[in-house]
Amino acid sequence: MLPWPRFLTEAGTAVLDFAFTPRPEGLEQVGWNAYAGNHGSARVAQKHGFRFEAVAWLGGGPAR
Repeated sequence: MLPWPRFLTEAGTAVLDFAFTPRPEGLEQVGWNAYAGNHGSARVAQKHGFRFEAVAWLGGGPAR
């Protein structure tokens, strides 16, 4: 069985290293989206320096 938390942390590191490698088409900013309650994804994002900014409502707004 794969150690998922470590695997995802390592994969995130590789993606971000590639994204910010200096080159003409390099990125200036990267975003991270996760479903509410997905604490594992939030933890991996925090390990990579992401910060919480907002909640996006899907489907037009909160349930009524």
